[in-house]
Amino acid sequence: MKAVPNILSIFRICLVPVFYAVYFHDDHDIKIYAVLVYGIASLSDILDGFIARKYKASSNLGKVLDPLGDKLMTFSVMVCITIDGVIPVWAVVIAGVKEVLMGAGGIVLHRRAKAEIPPSNFLGKASTVVFFLVCATLMLFRSIPPNIATGLITFAIVLTAVALGSYINTYIAVMKNRSKIQPQTDKRQAILLRPTLCSKCGKNAAVIFITKIENGRSTNEGICLRCAREMNIKPVEDIIKRMGLTDEDLGQSDRRDDGSHGRR
Repeated sequence: MKAVPNILSIFRICLVPVFYAVYFHDDHDIKIYAVLVYGIASLSDILDGFIARKYKASSNLGKVLDPLGDKLMTFSVMVCITIDGVIPVWAVVIAGVKEVLMGAGGIVLHRRAKAEIPPSNFLGKASTVVFFLVCATLMLFRSIPPNIATGLITFAIVLTAVALGSYINTYIAVMKNRSKIQPQTDKRQAILLRPTLCSKCGKNAAVIFITKIENGRSTNEGICLRCAREMNIKPVEDIIKRMGLTDEDLGQSDRRDDGSHGRR
């Protein structure tokens, strides 16, 4: 079931050229078959969202395909009814600019913030539903006066602009959160990469850590192999033998550390 939402989204995208063909092939003023194709596409949108939520089948690919199918179909409908002279050209231009901004924002958000692509929110879905109702009405009732048709499409575009504002707020919030988290993450990584030096010689890297209790207080100390051997810590001799280290190896380690400290 996890693949079904993406399959439905791809199906909806494939319906876009079908809609164009049906719309311009129908010589009647009332575009019933075009509305039927548009309705099937919208129904598939509702179905894939329901399946994704119920079966937890959401994915980054789905978050791209789902809104892509919605916007391609909606924009195609607007282009067709604009060509027919039902709505003004500026309505299509504004809708197109909005979709480009949202698409660019999603790409930047994913690449710069390394964040998951945010799914379509309630406003985005609501604007899609309103667009469907408005466009279906304009295709079915061709006798609607031009000023009323322009008013309906303007209302739909205003709702789309509100959805765009919501998307921009999400983008800003994610980028601000990233700017706060990144320096802290870099600092933690720097601390983790910094080696702990032996508390006895202060030269070699500590490989053995012990806890000492003095006057009721516990302190942790890191000790290198050489110093641990000199302190007669019993397991150390076995560790050195298992690693195949000789006295000469331990001495070379000291000299390397001295040289590195001198260069620093």
